[in-house]
Amino acid sequence: MKSKKIFFLKIFLIINFFLINNIFATKTPRIIGGNYAHINGKSKYPWIGRLWKKNSVNNHYCGVSLIKNIWGTDEWGITAFHCINHKDEEELEIFFDIYDLSNKSEAIKVDIEKIIPYGQGSTSYDIALLKLKVLDDDKDKIKNLEKINLITENQIEIIEGIHENILTVVGWGATIHDGENYIYKYENYLKELKTPICSPIKTYTYPYDDNIYYFCDRYTGGTGSSNKWIAAGEVGKNACKGDSGGPLFKNGEKNEKILVGIVSHMLVGPGEIEQCADHEFAEIYTRVSYYLDWIEEKILENTSQNFFETHIFSPGWHLFSLPGKFF
Repeated sequence: MKSKKIFFLKIFLIINFFLINNIFATKTPRIIGGNYAHINGKSKYPWIGRLWKKNSVNNHYCGVSLIKNIWGTDEWGITAFHCINHKDEEELEIFFDIYDLSNKSEAIKVDIEKIIPYGQGSTSYDIALLKLKVLDDDKDKIKNLEKINLITENQIEIIEGIHENILTVVGWGATIHDGENYIYKYENYLKELKTPICSPIKTYTYPYDDNIYYFCDRYTGGTGSSNKWIAAGEVGKNACKGDSGGPLFKNGEKNEKILVGIVSHMLVGPGEIEQCADHEFAEIYTRVSYYLDWIEEKILENTSQNFFETHIFSPGWHLFSLPGKFF
């Protein structure tokens, strides 16, 4: 009798083990269709930061990418214009190297010295540069932090010219969206998603081979994107509210990260209800390659020290210390 009780107790425990694991597996928090972006609890992408309103607990709302500055020694971030519209530098701060937004203690906090929008500032040009102000104690941390590379002219055809080229979008945006009732569910954890893009230099015609062809054609009536935008996404997988300002990037040949787009907005027609990851709507990204000349111009205009001041005129400089290669 006692052995039977032990037997049934074992069966009960085994069943409960599988049930509990199944429950937790189905409640995994993620970007819509994406996965956790961490390595042993640390951010997989330390160069992506979270824009935060100072002196607030939960008032964080946009992503920022820490970009590699090849023109000087200052630190720069890049985000969407609508993330900083009507905001002053003094009221914002950014946390880099952060995975869990509820734990900022180990993140690197920086202030913003200057916000530089494109032109006079408009959501039609949804991009802004942020010159960062780093505390003395954190300068070495930021200097040594991995940064994302801007796409270059010679990479445009290779990356943007391939239909359904798989890129990665990263952010802390909503993981569940009920557009009809305007309900968003957020998580504290950084998520990543592999997403196919519409080539900005390719034409799409009916009949569509797959869902993304539908996205591409619907966006601009036959083109994958205008010169300022890139469309991307597929059914059940996309960025959402709260991912704005974050990066759309490609892994390079040496696993370096290449910034291709910035999360901007969703394509929604007149009278339509916005719904993240719905088959009707493509996510629209600011196309970084369109702004390369402007980015270089503004960084050089606002730089403290440029490359030639810090390298050519420094003791011990020689030709082979030049970064990268010239074209």
